[in-house]
Parts: sequence; structure tokens; C-alpha cells
Amino acid sequence: MYFGSHVDGAIRLVPGHGTRVRTDVSITLFLTSPEDYDGGELVIEDTYGVQEVKLPAGHAIVYPATSLHEVWPVTRGMLSSGRRAWFATIPAAACYLIWTTPFKDSTHRIARRTLIGCYHNLLRLWSET
Repeated sequence: MYFGSHVDGAIRLVPGHGTRVRTDVSITLFLTSPEDYDGGELVIEDTYGVQEVKLPAGHAIVYPATSLHEVWPVTRGMLSSGRRAWFATIPAAACYLIWTTPFKDSTHRIARRTLIGCYHNLLRLWSET
């Protein structure tokens, strides 16, 4: 998937809740070792100029959401589609539980904790740091 150069949205709607949240920072998480793929560099353009970033697996970079940025297309190697799907759906499911259920609901608290734990344990498993 390639989006081209863009600025991330300033306001996000919390699914199922109707609440709006402001987004002031963006984060890019690198899931694969740099030697396992070509391309895929995060390119950030801001007041400091143009920066190309390609970090080891498991590392992330946080930057102002106001920055113009893109991730260049991967030309060799790829994260498996199964892994990519899990990294997209696990946090989304955990966030949905956080936003749509009261904190005092112990069943949903356990589900959130389990999903977030699975996400981080998979990240540990697949990281090469």
C-alpha cells in the first residue's frame, strides 16, 4: 500500500463512540529488518528539511503529525500479509474495546489487556533487536 506524501488527519472520530480526538503526533513502527527489504523508507519533510528513516525491526519513530511524510514503496521483500493484518487488527480491536466499554467492566478490561499483550508479544517475537 502506498499513499504518497501527506499530512495525517488532525481529528479522528472514535469508532462507535462519537467522540473526536485531536492527533498531534504520528508514529511509524518498523516491523522488518532493513536488510530484508529494499525501499520502505519513511521520508519526513518538516522545518528541519527532508529526513529518510529506516530503523531496525521493532523500532519506532514519533514525529509531529503536521509533518509532510510518506513511506516509499517496498521493492524487495515484504512483511507477510498475515502479520500485516494482525498488526492492523489487534490494536484496532483493543481500541474499540477501550472506547466503547466502561472501564469498570472487568470482562472488557481483561479482553483489552489480552489483546494489547498479544500485540506486544507478537512484536517481540518478530523483532530482531
